[in-house]
Amino acid sequence: MKKASDCFALVVEDSGFARKVVEDMIKSFGFQTLSVEGGKQALEVISKQVPDLILLDIMMSGVDGIDVIKSLKTKKLKLR
Repeated sequence: MKKASDCFALVVEDSGFARKVVEDMIKSFGFQTLSVEGGKQALEVISKQVPDLILLDIMMSGVDGIDVIKSLKTKKLKLR
């Protein structure tokens, strides 16, 4: 089992305040984190490095959380 400090979490949230709160909370557990404000950016990050944990807002403008999930299913990325 990985230690939290060896894990990468991606926070996807269009609200800047909520994104910061969630990212700070995840960091407090020792995770390495990256946060983005939309689904398009999330898919770009995931295509380069598959996170151990994704905290995904479902209701966002543009590419929303459901679109991200559908894209991940279609691409059949090797998720952990």
